[in-house]
Amino acid sequence: MLEWIHPLLIPMAFFYSFAALIGIIGNAIMIIVFFKFKNLRSPCHYLITLTCFADMCHVSGQIVFVTHLFSNSTSSQSNCFYMIFIPCMGLCLGSPLIMVMGIDRMICCQFPIFYRNVSSHPIIYTCLLLIFPFGCAFILMYIAYLEKDPNPENQVVYVIPVAMRNRSFEYFNYSGGIINVIIVILYGYTYFKLTSYSDTGGPKMRSVFKSILVTVIFVLFGWAITFIVNSISYKITSDPFISYIMQIYAGVSVNIALVCNVFVFYFINTDYRVCIKKLLHCSNAGDFESSDKMTIWNRNQEMVATK
Repeated sequence: MLEWIHPLLIPMAFFYSFAALIGIIGNAIMIIVFFKFKNLRSPCHYLITLTCFADMCHVSGQIVFVTHLFSNSTSSQSNCFYMIFIPCMGLCLGSPLIMVMGIDRMICCQFPIFYRNVSSHPIIYTCLLLIFPFGCAFILMYIAYLEKDPNPENQVVYVIPVAMRNRSFEYFNYSGGIINVIIVILYGYTYFKLTSYSDTGGPKMRSVFKSILVTVIFVLFGWAITFIVNSISYKITSDPFISYIMQIYAGVSVNIALVCNVFVFYFINTDYRVCIKKLLHCSNAGDFESSDKMTIWNRNQEMVATK
């Protein structure tokens, strides 16, 4: 039974099946509460929702991988690229979206008056922030398109590292490592600025601290580990199958991060916890009090919801 599957891939197949199920449901809940509750309409909420949508697209690629693995199906690399194009886009958007969310949080903390003004046009402001993430994603996917394998005799399994082959996957990992460093700097600086206001920030300020800390931990132990392992997988071995196995296992950390989005926001962010409870018709949902409703002129006040 399943004799065609390498023993090292069997536990990964079950893990990715579970991750895909929970990741799609969890991120879908985050997207639904955004559209259902009009209180979640700040630029930060737009970015959070787009990040969850990108993560949902990314994790959906595991369904394709697991299905073809269990059915012992293969295809040409070119078909693999087209089949997993949307999950690859979600993959490429992940870290850049977290980075621009950090930029948004830094602007909110450092330049509150300016942030209040731009928040009056949230869609325009958000679109400007999205230029970089979508620019990175389209460039990487264009390189992957140029590098498609035209030989249909070279059969592969549907998986993201194979869909983005050679230079495109290397560029993705190198750029992701640089973006991760920028993310740590952005969130670290914002955290430092908030600690200087902690005497007047109260309990909700400390909640923001925890949100930022959890975000940085997930970024470091999710994306960073994946980027590092992927980057060295081609350097330490010339066997493509060993590189493939390393990349499959490297994806565990980032997929855990994708799955945990809804849980992180539910347990740490009051706004999302109330909205999710109302969505699920919980009797103890409580009243919504958006953290956007702050006196933004006062720099001692807290930021809006932070991932």
